[in-house]
Amino acid sequence: MPSLKFYGGIRPCIYLDPSEDRHERIKSFVIDLIKLNASKWVPEMEAACAEAFPVWEEDLKKKGRAQVNHETGQIACNVLIKTILGRDPRAEGEYSLKTHGPFLFQAWLAPQLSPIASAGLPHLLEELLIHTFPIPYFFVSIFYKKLEKFFETYGQEVIDMAQIKYGLDRHDALHNILFFMGFNAFGGLNLFFPPMIGYVGGAGQKLHKDLAEEVREAVRIEGKGKLTANALNKMELLKSVVYECLRMYPPVPYQYAVAKEDLIIETHDGRYKVKKGEILGGCQPMATRDPKVFKDPDNFLASRFVGEDGRKLLRHVVWGNGPGDAETSTKNKQCAAANLVPFLSQTLLACMFLRYDSFTTFKPTIRGNQITVHFSSLNKAAFPLI
Repeated sequence: MPSLKFYGGIRPCIYLDPSEDRHERIKSFVIDLIKLNASKWVPEMEAACAEAFPVWEEDLKKKGRAQVNHETGQIACNVLIKTILGRDPRAEGEYSLKTHGPFLFQAWLAPQLSPIASAGLPHLLEELLIHTFPIPYFFVSIFYKKLEKFFETYGQEVIDMAQIKYGLDRHDALHNILFFMGFNAFGGLNLFFPPMIGYVGGAGQKLHKDLAEEVREAVRIEGKGKLTANALNKMELLKSVVYECLRMYPPVPYQYAVAKEDLIIETHDGRYKVKKGEILGGCQPMATRDPKVFKDPDNFLASRFVGEDGRKLLRHVVWGNGPGDAETSTKNKQCAAANLVPFLSQTLLACMFLRYDSFTTFKPTIRGNQITVHFSSLNKAAFPLI
């Protein structure tokens, strides 16, 4: 666990055990915060996409390629902050984040994730520089303080709710809100959006045609011409695509924990004794590409989770620290944003297929854990709906 200085001196919900009282109150607060803003997520994603799409189109026109990552980072930041705090992070004000929100979050996250991260350096050098000694909070304190001041100033209503309804200390609430939005939600979306677009962009015209038809039909019938949560729920192929991307590229590839009691862990072909107090490490890609569970596990199959048999496989997509078909609760350690990340990913792709008939991407650039994706084409629909 990183130094508590990264979190204003408090222990965030992610580092609490479900048996602790603070865990239940904080996680209840975060889950309810997501649900209370249910009507805002789709409109805010539409608004963010309406700003990003012309930027990509202009870059393609001028340079012949358009980087996906910069705009998807801004999309994630804007949607989260505008939905939860009700304020545009770029709006004028003494503590405005301007367009620096994604950078500030990433700068704060980097030292915390460095022990399990790769910068694409030679292995021995990487072990020495970022895997041996913790990077002190001092180096990123200026960035976190800017985020803290923004959330403290413009998040008063949300902090009031945490204090009055859930009995949380205001300082505790502030830093947990920041952690949830910066680490859980933004961290996951920022890592996942580019490779997701890359997988879909490289999947071919047939899939694009099927997705465009499904999205537009659902919007016409279920949403009566508008993109709504009900319309998204009818997009079975789109949902399958998102979960297949999560299976291929889980945004958080490793989880660690300490065994609370003696355990016997079973796999397909073995049983392993684990003693209380031993450290457990989980490697997501080994689980989500298990050939005994998934047919052709190393290939992207868009319709893998379509139909009754396909939906049964969702439980094996454990990207959010729990089964893909399970609900996060105060009693488990499943990510509080376990449903939000796939939902917003579906919404982003739906917005894309309301504007474009198809799009293609160049081969992604991979450096360590960073995947950079560039569009090679964006084929606009004859009558774009966004």
